[in-house]
Amino acid sequence: MKHIIPVLILSLGFSVCQAQVTEPCDCVQLQGDITANTTLSAENCYTIDGCVTVKSGYSLTIPAGTVLFGMKSTNGALMVERGAQIFINGTSSNPVIMTSDQTIGSRAKGDWQGLAIAGDATNNQSNDIDVDWSCVIPSGGTDDNDNSGEIHHLQVHYAGSNSNTGALTLASVGRGTEIEHVQITNSANDGIQVMGGVVDLEHLTAYDNEGYDLRAEFGYRGRGQYFTFVRKDINAYLAGGSGGILLSNSFTSPNFSETPKTHPVFSNVTIIGPKHCYGSPLSSNYAGITVQNNSEGAIVNSMISGTITGLRVLGAGTVLNANNEDLHIAYNSFYNNATNFSSNPSNFDQSGTFCVSTIDDWMIDNFIGCEEPSNDLMGSAPGYSSTICNSSYCGSGNRPSFVLSTDNLQSSQFPTGTEWDDAFFDQSLAYVGAIGATDWTTSYTDWCPEETDYCPELMKKAEPEDIGKSELEIVPNPASGIAHAVFTSEYVGKGKISVVNKMDGQALIESSIIIEKAGNQRIPIDVRKLRPGSYIVKVEVGVQVVYGQVMVY
Repeated sequence: MKHIIPVLILSLGFSVCQAQVTEPCDCVQLQGDITANTTLSAENCYTIDGCVTVKSGYSLTIPAGTVLFGMKSTNGALMVERGAQIFINGTSSNPVIMTSDQTIGSRAKGDWQGLAIAGDATNNQSNDIDVDWSCVIPSGGTDDNDNSGEIHHLQVHYAGSNSNTGALTLASVGRGTEIEHVQITNSANDGIQVMGGVVDLEHLTAYDNEGYDLRAEFGYRGRGQYFTFVRKDINAYLAGGSGGILLSNSFTSPNFSETPKTHPVFSNVTIIGPKHCYGSPLSSNYAGITVQNNSEGAIVNSMISGTITGLRVLGAGTVLNANNEDLHIAYNSFYNNATNFSSNPSNFDQSGTFCVSTIDDWMIDNFIGCEEPSNDLMGSAPGYSSTICNSSYCGSGNRPSFVLSTDNLQSSQFPTGTEWDDAFFDQSLAYVGAIGATDWTTSYTDWCPEETDYCPELMKKAEPEDIGKSELEIVPNPASGIAHAVFTSEYVGKGKISVVNKMDGQALIESSIIIEKAGNQRIPIDVRKLRPGSYIVKVEVGVQVVYGQVMVY
């Protein structure tokens, strides 16, 4: 029986979740436009088939524990238009999960596009930015209090199939939107991309993304606290630039002068590169923090370890912003970076009146008067749990623990009158970085998504040990010509029999049937055109659905 949500203009139907080893998973297929207020059910799983777009004026609500699979074959994407809303209501113990539809062992970075939200807040591109994926949604307006919904406790894995975009892309999203406890892993591009807007961000984690874990540009002016970004894979980088955080005002050379300027304020970030654990660096174009193209902002009370360059400041306009105190990198700790600081131009006095001429002198306070205060070059490793450096996060006992085992970090500072002396920020912290005595990532994150079986037990059908006692028996089995589906029907009338590929969920055979009398049935199936292998057989009559398996030789 087809699974239909009546309020959607969508193509919905049976599919086999590919995030399995052997068992099929009966999912609802999402396809097309959502044109009514819609709530999904955690009792179902869902496949995102191509661009699924929440249209302006409508909302999509996703309850705790719901699993959605982005389809690789159609480059799945979940898009939320300007004027629409999404409510992702995961909990710490029961997050919402968005991941690849591929099988264990076959999932790869960029299997699908990801989640994009467009809002009505301002940006510096004439308040007009398109999210240009395989389908396009515009963003931008004049309402910085715009509300695009809420995201609580969300995992996003194996997305990022579009270049220069994030697995989670936020375009011109307003401060009325709530976003907290989001994990992005294995993106083929950026983890989170924020283009304009003023939305605040809390408790973000990222793992082995290829681009930047957080990329902010086009006039983004939000606040953020508690980010844990980990890059262990020495091959997880893009030649054009990668790292923990990228701040960029625009891409209109030579001055990049559009306003409002990109100017976020972030506190308590931990950025861990592979050199932290292995002494092996990434590409020379990998940095913990990159500030470029006339961007402003503040990144404070943070820990950067194991990168090629801890802080990279690019462009004369960006350096001038530092000279004019519109850029602050203060109260941070740096450890085991190949180079702690670099700038281009190397002359850090772009105003002609600045008190220092190099980025090293700007970052290390020698009490001249214009330096950034209390940046610390650590001589010993931060006291993080050694489990962060486990060779694999998969298998029993290998999950990393993001706790501060030994408190050898300086305290966070929120001086009166600074931009980060703000009610948004938790100011009671005895450490810099995002990692403290309590691991806030414990229950809502998955650090081994490549081995996770996402199909809930209640959705599994026709398990191998059930063959021979299934409600649907195939005879002969194995078969090479005409087989018969033998079952007992409770209903009369029209129905359908399908033979489904277990690996990609495609119905290879679909035939209409008519049941004239309830009771025992024997329906022929011609399997001569199928390749050798194991297939799911599904019969639908009325509200009755029965499953079996056939082996073709």
